[in-house]
Amino acid sequence: MSDHREGLDYRELVARYTKWRDAYVRAEKIAPNEPDWENGRLYFRLGYPHPDWRAFIIDEQDGSYQVVSASTERSAVATEGWKATFSRLEDAGKFVIATIADYLRIECDLEPIAMKWRAEGLDPRVRKEELPNALAKYSLATAQDVYMIANARGIKPEHHVLPLSYDELNQVLADGLSHNVVRAL
Repeated sequence: MSDHREGLDYRELVARYTKWRDAYVRAEKIAPNEPDWENGRLYFRLGYPHPDWRAFIIDEQDGSYQVVSASTERSAVATEGWKATFSRLEDAGKFVIATIADYLRIECDLEPIAMKWRAEGLDPRVRKEELPNALAKYSLATAQDVYMIANARGIKPEHHVLPLSYDELNQVLADGLSHNVVRAL
């Protein structure tokens, strides 16, 4: 992986993601691909280059971080869809890691954390503000400049990553996984 954006924050994100790739191996599951830079965007692919691969992409634009999903399911060309915009790379990375870790949790017959978060509703440390165009801004109550913008419909469980550190997120995601798998984290 090499790109001009390989700053400390990107290295931290890739190191955290790599630990989850290792957790897949320890769980004897097919691990996601290594992160890869393409056209200035950071890709987190699953199943590439095989048919029906999918990915999450972090695209830095104007000081914010767009998370985009991509898939080649039933298509020769990847289709992309916007998931959310974050004010910090760390939170965009935690969004990707939480999703990838939830895939592993499902493969290990555990409830996805997103389901638990959805049931909990809005985290009390986060504020939701309705925006135009059916969007919502989720921001930390103590730091309004730390935010996530997503579709406004319902409560987006992913907002729970905002108040968590990488280590706290790992603890939440690792709950219920075998000791052997958790050792990778």
